[in-house]
Amino acid sequence: MSKRFRIVAASAFAVLALLSALAYGEQVRDQAESRRNEALERYGGEVAQVVVATEAVSAGDELGAANCALEEWLVDLVPEGALTSLDDVSGVPVASPLSRGMPVCDVHLSRGGESVAVPSGKVAVTVPVGDRTGVPAEVGAGTVLAAFRCSDGTTRLLARDVSVLAASGQRGGQGGSLTLAVPADDVAPVVTASADGTLRLVRPADDVGDLSASAAPRAVGPEDAGGAGDGDMDAPEGA
Repeated sequence: MSKRFRIVAASAFAVLALLSALAYGEQVRDQAESRRNEALERYGGEVAQVVVATEAVSAGDELGAANCALEEWLVDLVPEGALTSLDDVSGVPVASPLSRGMPVCDVHLSRGGESVAVPSGKVAVTVPVGDRTGVPAEVGAGTVLAAFRCSDGTTRLLARDVSVLAASGQRGGQGGSLTLAVPADDVAPVVTASADGTLRLVRPADDVGDLSASAAPRAVGPEDAGGAGDGDMDAPEGA
């Protein structure tokens, strides 16, 4: 085999390898575009990259690449003030706990400004709010709320005495954040419900008593399970 033939063959293999690499890259781009279009068709909206917590973060912990990452969210579901760059959070401590998968908003960060006073026995927790949360960010500091978790057709009271410390990002109820003073024993379920979108906030009147009874699911007895058509079935209480 002559030297010239070897040079020509090597050049041909190099060109073939380059063409294969270009074809593979184009295939990968086509697949990514196809997945993106499928997501847009399924959910009906544009997506944006936002910073989310990759693990549970406690108040005072610093954020960075070890506990945060960029993830794609539907634009319509991105909370007000969500951050879009890891540089914005690197080395910055958080003012309130974050659960895994929760978008990091500017209101979550502690930048050395004036802080709110947290009542004794409570923990400051900042949650994004909007139409689905029940109470918009227009409620003012000092408002007393109750926190519920609504999931799989059941409603459970998480915290009865939740007071508003601060509100930000008011947009006519369409978004924003509330910093809440949550009893220490109720912080974990409230943060979890906020992260998975099942948190509901209500504003009870001062004379409202026990809310846990109204949240508990009613048991269905054997006589009710198959007696929907019985004419002598007892009417619901208060009907």
